[in-house]
Amino acid sequence: RVNEDGNFSFEIENWEAGNEKALSELMPGYEKRDGQMMMMKEVAEAFANREHALIEAPPGIGKTIGYLIPAALFAKKSKKPVIISTYSTLLQQQILTKDLPIVQDLFPFPVTAAILKGQSHYLCLYKFEQVLHEDDDNYDAVLTKAQLLVWLTETNTGDVAELNLPSGGKLLWDRLAYDDDSCKRSRNESVTGFYERAKQIAMRSDLVITNHSLLLTDEGSQKKRLPESGTFIIDEAHHFERAASEHLGKRATYIELHSKLSRIGTLKEQGLLKKMRQLFQRNSLPVDSFFELEEWIQHIQAESDAFFSSVHSFVKRRKPKEDLNRLVFKVNKESQDKSWPILTDGAERLCSMLTHLQQLFEAQSALMEKHLTSMKNKTVFLADEYQRSMKGLQRYCQTLQKLFFESDDDEAVWIEIDAKGAKNAVAIYAQPLEPGELLADQFFARKNSVVLTSATLTVEGSFQFMIERLGLGDFFPRTMRIESPFSYDERMRVMIPKEMKSIQDTGQIEFIQDTARYIELMAKEKQPKILVLFTSHDMLKKVHQVLKQAISASGIQLLAQGITGGSPGKLMKTFKTSNQAILLGTNHFWEGVDFPGDELTTVMIVRLPFRSPDHPLHAAKCELARKKGLNPFQSVSLPEAVLTFRQGIGRLLRTAGDKGTIVILDRRIKTAGYGRLFLDALPTTSVSEMTDSELEAYVAGKK
Repeated sequence: RVNEDGNFSFEIENWEAGNEKALSELMPGYEKRDGQMMMMKEVAEAFANREHALIEAPPGIGKTIGYLIPAALFAKKSKKPVIISTYSTLLQQQILTKDLPIVQDLFPFPVTAAILKGQSHYLCLYKFEQVLHEDDDNYDAVLTKAQLLVWLTETNTGDVAELNLPSGGKLLWDRLAYDDDSCKRSRNESVTGFYERAKQIAMRSDLVITNHSLLLTDEGSQKKRLPESGTFIIDEAHHFERAASEHLGKRATYIELHSKLSRIGTLKEQGLLKKMRQLFQRNSLPVDSFFELEEWIQHIQAESDAFFSSVHSFVKRRKPKEDLNRLVFKVNKESQDKSWPILTDGAERLCSMLTHLQQLFEAQSALMEKHLTSMKNKTVFLADEYQRSMKGLQRYCQTLQKLFFESDDDEAVWIEIDAKGAKNAVAIYAQPLEPGELLADQFFARKNSVVLTSATLTVEGSFQFMIERLGLGDFFPRTMRIESPFSYDERMRVMIPKEMKSIQDTGQIEFIQDTARYIELMAKEKQPKILVLFTSHDMLKKVHQVLKQAISASGIQLLAQGITGGSPGKLMKTFKTSNQAILLGTNHFWEGVDFPGDELTTVMIVRLPFRSPDHPLHAAKCELARKKGLNPFQSVSLPEAVLTFRQGIGRLLRTAGDKGTIVILDRRIKTAGYGRLFLDALPTTSVSEMTDSELEAYVAGKK
């Protein structure tokens, strides 16, 4: 109801009677969903009482509508926006284009909404105008400019997500993306850029849809991008801790440093250094500093090659696994043997050189600033790019320094190398062990109400694990677990092959042969669409080699993440459009991908999804649990694995009409004591152990 003074009054309890008919008209096939009503009430009460809440909402209850309706009403009543954050850009678009129009049509008043992403997603028109005037003989760059010109006649958002850029085009986009500094230079004040427009729309909207990364960046930033709000919905909340870890962490790679140095270039190359020297010459400014800068850039390039190559050799000697491409090495006091000082000396030299380069640049920059105001747009743009590149090297130096000399006990530091790639293919990472503590202080404590929702927030029916990981313990959040509307017992069959042996008993070679054999067996059903989930890319690759020969003549399309080409999104699209296909996937495919209806007939889980004990972040979390007197397996490894397992199982049934088969090849689900937790996590009681002949008969019956 809208009162005379313009205020809204609303009781969720009255919603069902008045709007069930409206929902059925707006959504063909709409069925009354008790879970959706429960969710609306819970979200509305959490907002009204200024409480945080966790809601586990399985597929099929209409979760998005369940929080959009109370969010829209609360925004209208409070006259402040509600911010909705997701992990994936796919869900952002789905909310805006599919779910929100339904909600908007339900109300007699307008409900406005906007998507706001990070600045780097938006094209800066000022930068693009300058780049168009450049002479360019690079094919990818010229092609990308032409592509962008056509796109500008069509786009309303200027969002790079609308484009399919070639790899060379992505390098150009890095120069064209919006940032605060360069867009201050725009002389055409009447033109509103894409990012400014998106921000203005967001500031006026009732609902603002963003992503976890921007949300967390905004919390720690002096310059706010998102509108002021005390009310939030965190969708895909099982990713929120990971997003916080990545946001609060640090990373330095050889490729990043090399690309920064290449962009600046030398006086013999067509980079920024040569162009800036020419600019100084045209303006009768002294150019001696450029020769000194060039000398130091060449020293830094040589030093960085030597440093990252020594890091690569250091890790490879300590992790000499010939069959693995990606090697990971945990950095701690125990790992710092007599060779470690060689690396720290190299890091110190590299940081010292980068610092000296910065000092040379600052002296040059002071001279440049005096003459900048009188320069033309094209010249100012070049100077801005040069300054940005130099500042980028400074930030890189600070990151490298922190990684090697200022790491804390409450974070994990590790090195990853490409063992079969270039000798300097190295990345160094640091991430906090308990981002929940920082989330508690820097996010939850500052908000009136945060509702976190996902299909997987509980372990053994309890929210406690997630509450602790997110730092919500002191806030005593509301919790609600909504039951699934699907009749899983009728629609999902779970098979555990009796004759599958464990990898410990048979060894990896036989386990791989058996895995391929069971995939081949399940592929005999009519028009198979099989998703096979692995925990190791190395095992995926070996199973793919065996399967490739086995099903080559069957007409079934075999797709494999990281092998058959294309991004996970491209593989997913190919799989969906194929009549019969097998998709082998790792991390990305355990969660966040939807295959409704007959797009997926079978999900096969090769091994229970325990994190590798070698992964430094996981190992450090286990060590921290041990120091607190907890059992690392029970308190860290097992709950994480159960949540990932539930995500994997959730790929099969996405709508009420779906049906299919789950095949679990890991016998530990029946033989290990902890297997009960995985069995209990299954949404169906229809679980069968089958001999090979029984499994063959089951598949034959599906034809």
